[in-house]
Amino acid sequence: MEENNGKKGFTLGLALLDAVPVIAFGINMALLAKPLQSRLFLAGAILSLFAGSCMVVYKLLLVAAKKEAQTPCSCFMNCMKKAEQKILKENRL
Repeated sequence: MEENNGKKGFTLGLALLDAVPVIAFGINMALLAKPLQSRLFLAGAILSLFAGSCMVVYKLLLVAAKKEAQTPCSCFMNCMKKAEQKILKENRL
């Protein structure tokens, strides 16, 4: 059994395997974008591909760092809590 690297037991193989659906999605969207010729479809496909690529890169960096890091979701939640506190503080005045 492979040694666990990083948080939640991510391994290099698992991080690379997560890239397969992102690559397949990109190929399929490229094939569909040409006949559809829709800028909105293309924009959505590019944003979705970018988000998937970011998660793959995040997991690869997590494996490379071999240490625990906050997940993107927990980072987002921390930002939302701080924003909520700031708004509440401003509304009290």
